[in-house]
Amino acid sequence: MFVTIVFTIFMRLSVWIILIVTPTVWQQRANLFSDLPSSLNRFNKYAQTFPSHYPVLIDAGIIDMFAENLRNNFL
Repeated sequence: MFVTIVFTIFMRLSVWIILIVTPTVWQQRANLFSDLPSSLNRFNKYAQTFPSHYPVLIDAGIIDMFAENLRNNFL
C-alpha cells in the first residue's frame, strides 16, 4: 500500500515537471539568450560612465577590455 502511494506521488511529480516546469524553463532560457546581446550593450553603455564618476578607481581601458571579453565569450 505504502509503495503504491509513494509511486503515485512520484509519477504525478514527474508528469508535472515534464508538462509544466520543463516548457517554462525552456522558454525562459530562450528569452535569456535572445535578450543577452541587448543586455550586454546596455551594461556596456552603463559601464562607460564609471570612469567619469570614479576616475581614480576605474580606467576606461579596463571597461573596454571587459566589454570586449564579454562580447567574445557570450556572443
